[in-house]
Amino acid sequence: MKRRGPIIGFIGAALSMGAFLATLSSVQTLESDIDALSLSNLFDDIFSQVHEVELYPGESNVFSYTGSDSEIPLLWGIQINDYQQGDKLSVTISNIYGDLYTFEQNEPVFFDTFMIPDSNSIDFSIQNTGNRPMNVIMMLIENPDDPEKLPDLTSPAFSTILSLAISGAVFLIGIIVIIAGAIIGVIDWRKTKNQSRI
Repeated sequence: MKRRGPIIGFIGAALSMGAFLATLSSVQTLESDIDALSLSNLFDDIFSQVHEVELYPGESNVFSYTGSDSEIPLLWGIQINDYQQGDKLSVTISNIYGDLYTFEQNEPVFFDTFMIPDSNSIDFSIQNTGNRPMNVIMMLIENPDDPEKLPDLTSPAFSTILSLAISGAVFLIGIIVIIAGAIIGVIDWRKTKNQSRI
């Protein structure tokens, strides 16, 4: 019983070390295939349209989407690959009746949903208002709540992310077990010390 603290601590250390090594392996996998970090690759099977374009400062591009019906939700997103501080995009959404709304994006990723007013074409005008060339990915999906549009959880990107999440959880459990082992070890040591005095 006197050794239970060190034994528990050793088990926790082994869990943490194993999780750390698994995390290193997953990170090396991501570094060897940096494209796996792209949201368009992570959700490749979900989006009905994915457009990728390089925009130079002041340059703009228009992506069009034609809804299959009116009054259905459209999920759209923009990712700036290799995002750097100061990158900015101006996004204008319009249809044949005029502009729906305009906003500035200064984040690496942005998603929003709105109801398609009719089955006419919707235009997304994206302009690079930053000071360097940017690689921009536009992602569109109609009716995202449809359960048939769930992502492919067997894809390599999702497998890597899942292994990272599991490794992180196991690492935290290992740390907790180490702390528990240390506490139990101190308690056992005090009991032994008190008994030796008697």
